[in-house]
Amino acid sequence: GDLRELVVNPNDNFPITLDSISNIVETVGPAQINRINQQRVAVISANIGMGDQNSALAKANELIKKLKLP
Repeated sequence: GDLRELVVNPNDNFPITLDSISNIVETVGPAQINRINQQRVAVISANIGMGDQNSALAKANELIKKLKLP
């Protein structure tokens, strides 16, 4: 599926897609595989538009806790 259609709050009654809260831009960057303790990891970065960093981090952590990750 398209990354834009990814639901960021799958356990909520009102699904929010990544496209509705972000501006996805395809760019060229260095190809690399990131690892922590020899385990592959995905690194996600973002720019905070309006608001402060602490509030954005708290909201991100709240959403992450709701995800069912392997």
